[in-house]
Amino acid sequence: MKTPSEHAQADLRISNPNVSADFIEALNKAEAPLPWEVNDIRQVLDANGYLVCDCEGPHGQLIAEMIVVAVNTCGSFRATRRA
Repeated sequence: MKTPSEHAQADLRISNPNVSADFIEALNKAEAPLPWEVNDIRQVLDANGYLVCDCEGPHGQLIAEMIVVAVNTCGSFRATRRA
Protein backbone atom coordinates (compact mmCIF):
# COMPACT_ATOMS: atom_id res chain seq x y z
CA MET A 1 0.00 0.00 0.00
CA LYS A 2 1.48 3.32 -1.05
CA THR A 3 0.98 6.37 1.13
CA PRO A 4 2.53 9.34 -0.68
CA SER A 5 3.84 12.11 1.50
CA GLU A 6 2.55 15.62 0.97
CA HIS A 7 6.21 16.65 1.20
CA ALA A 8 7.48 14.25 -1.46
CA GLN A 9 7.88 17.06 -3.99
CA ALA A 10 9.07 19.68 -1.47
CA ASP A 11 11.84 22.05 -2.48
CA LEU A 12 14.60 21.55 0.07
CA ARG A 13 16.19 24.92 0.76
CA ILE A 14 17.59 26.44 3.89
CA SER A 15 17.24 30.22 3.68
CA ASN A 16 18.59 31.08 7.13
CA PRO A 17 22.32 30.29 7.44
CA ASN A 18 21.98 30.05 11.22
CA VAL A 19 19.76 27.00 10.82
CA SER A 20 22.53 25.15 8.97
CA ALA A 21 25.21 26.31 11.39
CA ASP A 22 23.15 25.20 14.40
CA PHE A 23 22.36 21.88 12.71
CA ILE A 24 26.03 21.22 11.91
CA GLU A 25 27.04 22.13 15.46
CA ALA A 26 24.44 19.78 16.93
CA LEU A 27 25.63 16.88 14.79
CA ASN A 28 29.26 17.59 15.67
CA LYS A 29 28.35 17.54 19.38
CA ALA A 30 26.60 14.22 18.77
CA GLU A 31 29.84 12.98 17.15
CA ALA A 32 28.12 12.47 13.78
CA PRO A 33 29.80 15.07 11.53
CA LEU A 34 28.64 15.88 8.02
CA PRO A 35 28.55 15.02 5.22
CA TRP A 36 26.83 11.70 5.66
CA GLU A 37 26.75 8.96 3.05
CA VAL A 38 25.01 5.66 2.52
CA ASN A 39 26.70 2.41 1.61
CA ASP A 40 25.22 -0.41 -0.44
CA ILE A 41 23.94 -2.33 2.59
CA ARG A 42 21.43 0.25 3.92
CA GLN A 43 23.80 1.86 6.39
CA VAL A 44 24.05 5.62 6.93
CA LEU A 45 27.61 6.66 7.78
CA ASP A 46 28.97 9.95 9.10
CA ALA A 47 31.98 11.85 7.69
CA ASN A 48 34.33 9.66 9.73
CA GLY A 49 32.81 6.44 8.38
CA TYR A 50 31.02 5.58 11.62
CA LEU A 51 27.56 4.02 11.55
CA VAL A 52 24.72 6.47 12.20
CA CYS A 53 21.86 4.06 11.51
CA ASP A 54 20.93 0.92 9.61
CA CYS A 55 17.67 1.04 7.66
CA GLU A 56 16.11 -2.40 7.64
CA GLY A 57 13.21 -3.59 5.54
CA PRO A 58 12.34 -3.90 1.87
CA HIS A 59 12.80 -0.17 1.22
CA GLY A 60 15.78 0.29 3.53
CA GLN A 61 18.24 1.37 0.83
CA LEU A 62 15.90 4.05 -0.52
CA ILE A 63 15.08 5.30 2.98
CA ALA A 64 18.78 5.48 3.90
CA GLU A 65 19.48 7.49 0.74
CA MET A 66 16.62 9.87 1.51
CA ILE A 67 17.89 10.39 5.07
CA VAL A 68 21.35 11.26 3.75
CA VAL A 69 19.99 13.75 1.20
CA ALA A 70 17.79 15.45 3.80
CA VAL A 71 20.45 15.66 6.51
CA ASN A 72 23.20 16.82 4.16
CA THR A 73 20.88 19.39 2.58
CA CYS A 74 20.01 20.83 5.99
CA GLY A 75 23.73 21.04 6.67
CA SER A 76 24.31 22.95 3.41
CA PHE A 77 25.93 20.08 1.55
CA ARG A 78 24.85 19.54 -2.03
CA ALA A 79 23.84 16.10 -3.21
CA THR A 80 26.37 14.45 -5.51
CA ARG A 81 26.09 11.32 -7.56
CA ARG A 82 28.89 8.81 -7.21
CA ALA A 83 29.81 6.37 -9.96
